[in-house]
Amino acid sequence: MYMSALRARLAAILLAACLLFTGQALTTPQHAAAADPGYLMVHFTGDGSNGQQIYFSHSTDGLNWSDFNGGGIALRSTVGTRGVRDPALVRSPDGSRYWIIATDLCIGCGQNWDQAVNNASRNIVVWESTDLVTWSQPWLLNVAAAIPDGRNAWAPEAIWNPETNDYVLYWATNATLNGVLKHRIYYARTTDFHTITTPQVYIDRPGTQGIIDTQIVGVPAGAGNYRYVRASGDGQITLEGSNSILGTWTNLGNLSGIGLTGSQVEPRSGSVPDRTLTLNPNGTTFKGLKAGSATLAEGRDYTLSGNRLTLKAATLTRLAGDRAYGVRTTLQAEFSKGVPWQIKVISNSTPVLSNATGTTGSLRIPTQFRGDLLATMESKYAEGGNAGPLDWTPYQQFTKAFSPSYTGNGISLTHDFLDSLRDGARVNLTFHFWSGAKVTYHVTKSGGAVIGTTS
Repeated sequence: MYMSALRARLAAILLAACLLFTGQALTTPQHAAAADPGYLMVHFTGDGSNGQQIYFSHSTDGLNWSDFNGGGIALRSTVGTRGVRDPALVRSPDGSRYWIIATDLCIGCGQNWDQAVNNASRNIVVWESTDLVTWSQPWLLNVAAAIPDGRNAWAPEAIWNPETNDYVLYWATNATLNGVLKHRIYYARTTDFHTITTPQVYIDRPGTQGIIDTQIVGVPAGAGNYRYVRASGDGQITLEGSNSILGTWTNLGNLSGIGLTGSQVEPRSGSVPDRTLTLNPNGTTFKGLKAGSATLAEGRDYTLSGNRLTLKAATLTRLAGDRAYGVRTTLQAEFSKGVPWQIKVISNSTPVLSNATGTTGSLRIPTQFRGDLLATMESKYAEGGNAGPLDWTPYQQFTKAFSPSYTGNGISLTHDFLDSLRDGARVNLTFHFWSGAKVTYHVTKSGGAVIGTTS
């Protein structure tokens, strides 16, 4: 009963957390006009130097939205990377002061996703206002510098804590702790968003499971047994309840039962397209598609034309969750007979290979697979002709000539393959991945030594 009531209220609760109810909203950075009472949404619109800025939209019902400034930029970051993502709007308890806090990140304008994950800004960007009309100049607040091996600071949020009379500021940082490198949620306390206490680990999922997006909301009276609910994007939308923001949290389950299996966030690179699969039903009839116990809706979540099953972009975006690399969820395609087919939803980017040295005994190529899987390898001499023990085809045998190690983050070229190469001849390798990505690599053997390069 409690979980059902909580789920029924969650959409409204999360909406209230993301949006601010107000009777006035920004129309330009300096001037505002009266607006109907409703919700103010602070957001960014996409990659690039203009998309990664602060935009404002207004709604009277939380469903239908109108952009301010004709859809133009409301506030532009002039500090740090000069771009912002994941903005959050924070209100003081008495409504006399407001802050916008955002990730200091500009993808496609000086940074890529690999840099963003492994060596990005440790700051967040902050604006302040007393009326939602006139805003301060932005400033940087360094939140991750004190975190050992802290590599970034993403998706900041904050909530007033009446127990300590200050704000709990929390965000995600990619860092190594106990030998495991992953995103965890950290927190610090602040009264003014200029200074913070020493960051502490707030949420650390077991093993290698990372977590990026978390939001805490106060639960309206009568909605349940907890004063606060925490919703986290960790492959599911996991719900936890507590009566103290910095106290013990109780797992309440997740939203897979109502068809929500991950937080809907921006893609790693560009928008997610529709994806089409060809079914081979072997005389059976397609009956439906499920994500966990939730049945996906034909037309809304997917379409079926003959034997071509197309998964909608919005559905894939939702199912991909927090976009950590790897399998995000597994769908079950049900037929009139037989066991369901498994369709894996994988978040990936183009793999990255690095230079390497070895011997004809073996060459290990350091590889960031980034969620992708190796399919095959082509091998040709730069001067022409196929290279390798199978000289009648450029495609070499899996495990016989090469093999990937996803846990070891590398691709190994075998003795059989390397020993068959001509001495001093440059070999061009093309690695084909299941996503369709192709990565070129070069190998040269000199006596018993082998050098591998990316260029």
